[in-house]
This record gives sequence, C-alpha cells and structure tokens, in this order.
Amino acid sequence: MQFKNPQILFGLLLLPLFLFLYYHQNSASKATFAHLFKVFFSHQGVEIKREESQKNPIPWLFLLSSILFIVALSRPQWGETDIELLQSNSDYLLAIDVSKSMLAEDTVPSRLERAKLLASNFIAKLQGERVGLLAFTRNAFVEVPFSTDYDLIQEMISALSLDDFSNGGTSFAAMMEEVLLFFSSEERHKKILILFSDGEDHGGRWEQKLTELKKNGVQVLAIGIGSSNGALIKNSNGALYKDYNGQPIVSFFNPSSLELIAHSTGGIYVQADKWLDIVPLVQKMVKSPEYSKNKEKMKVLAEKYIYFLLPALLLAIASFYWEFPRHERFIMVNKPGAKGKKN
Repeated sequence: MQFKNPQILFGLLLLPLFLFLYYHQNSASKATFAHLFKVFFSHQGVEIKREESQKNPIPWLFLLSSILFIVALSRPQWGETDIELLQSNSDYLLAIDVSKSMLAEDTVPSRLERAKLLASNFIAKLQGERVGLLAFTRNAFVEVPFSTDYDLIQEMISALSLDDFSNGGTSFAAMMEEVLLFFSSEERHKKILILFSDGEDHGGRWEQKLTELKKNGVQVLAIGIGSSNGALIKNSNGALYKDYNGQPIVSFFNPSSLELIAHSTGGIYVQADKWLDIVPLVQKMVKSPEYSKNKEKMKVLAEKYIYFLLPALLLAIASFYWEFPRHERFIMVNKPGAKGKKN
C-alpha cells in the first residue's frame, strides 16, 4: 500500500494535542462551574459535590474517526485498475481578441465576455484533445501552450482582462505569426485555430499570411462577436473611450475579414450574436478518414480511500451522539451543621 498524499498523515500527530486540550478545557470549565456555585451558595450552607456517576472517558469513537479521516485524505492506494486514455490526433488553439473594441456591449454581456464564455463551454466538453490559448492585440501572447490540463486553461480564460495587455489596437498579422510558430513543430493530422474576434484590424498585411496557414494545414473556425449596428466602448469605470477630437469611439463589427480568414483556410465562419455551441462546428471540421481518437488502457494503483471514509463518517456520527457534548453534573448538599433545610 502507498499513499498519494503521504504528508497528510502528519495530521495524526495532532491527536495527542487534541486529548491534552480536551482534558485541560474540561478541567478549567469544571473548576469555573464549581467556583461560581460556591460563590452564590456557600453563604446558604450549600456544598457543591460532583455526582459520582459522572466520568470523563477518552472519546475513543472520535479518535478512531479522526484517524480514519486522515488516512482517507492521504489517499491510500493498492492493487491495480485499468484507466482508459483518450489520445486525439487533433490540436486546438484558441485565439481570443483582447483589444479595447472587445469591451463593446452590443453582445451581452460584452464581446470579450461572450468570447470567454464560448471558449470555456468548448473546453468543458473536450476529452483528450490538446488545447493551447493565445491572446492578442497588436501583439500576440501565449497564455497556455498545448495541454490537456483543462482546469488550468479554464482558469486562464476566466482571468483574461484588457488590463493585462497593451491595447493599441488589433493585428491579425501578429496573431497569425504566433499561430504558425505554435503549430510549427506539430505533425498531427488536424490543426484547428478557433478565432474569437469582432473582426477589426488596425495593422493590415495579414492577407499574405493566409497562404502560410493553409500550407501548414491550419484550418480556422472564425467566431465573429458583435453586431452590425456597432457600439460605444466603455472602460472598467464606465467612462467612454474617446478619440483625439474628444468624440466617443464607436466600434463596428467587421465580419468580412473573419469570413476571408475562415474560407481561405478551408474552415468555417459563424457569427455569435446569439449563444451557440461551437463543438458541432469543430467536429464537422475534424471529421475525416484520417481523424480518430486512440483509446489506450494503462494500469494504475487503485484508489481505496472509500474504505476509510465511510467508516469514519459513521464513527463521527456515533461520536457526536454519545460522546459530545459532555456536561459535568453537580449536586447541592447541605453542609454539616449548617442552618437551612435538611436533606
């Protein structure tokens, strides 16, 4: 037998400390209780005596329950079990536009928040595929390299904020250069770029990159986020962004650039003005004779914490029913020779 988290077993050393505090507290509370009665009743000839039938036994049920809880938390393992591993020959790279225009609220709750929600929903439905995360403005930033740690990727997506990036506009060219580097060492059958953007570009010269994307086998699923009416852009304080003439900046949704990027690479373009599930779109793109998920079985040690956790719960319930709380019982008797009522 071995333990996944053996450091938790050091918690067993706290049990002697518990016993010490348990008896010390009981002794202190008993002394205080007896003293108060002595103050109030001594002048009446009343003496406080502990009832002989009351004892203060060791809380064995509580101690045994604590031991089992600690062992369960340390995750004991023995024996072998088979787990199934899914290996996909398709990689997904999420590229999210984090420029100022993505703060526009023509898509609820905002363009950026809609992109993050769609990306998180997609990640939650994956099984074994590797995913990378890229954020871009005028420059592109690798947030997470290819990984199957979906919890980490979800956290990074949720944490994306314009405050962490230089927001001088949007450059599709910079984004595509980083995408090509991202996929350069990959030999997988399918390379899918899932692009979330409102389509605005301020850098230009990105059309020539489309040929390189297609040559390297990168297909683009372009998710257009925004509405054709355009919208004002507010900062985190609610103030409007303004141009050099002091006029409010209006951000217009530009689907044509996203359509060109998707169609030039054999991909798909879709507008996310309403909520949509992008998983079926991705499955449509990767569906081909060469695509498959390889299932492999691997032997690992079996988790046995349940054998300790269930008895621990039962013992804890029994302990709190029979062992806690314990109240010291006292009786009042007349002192010999004292005036007052007779016993």
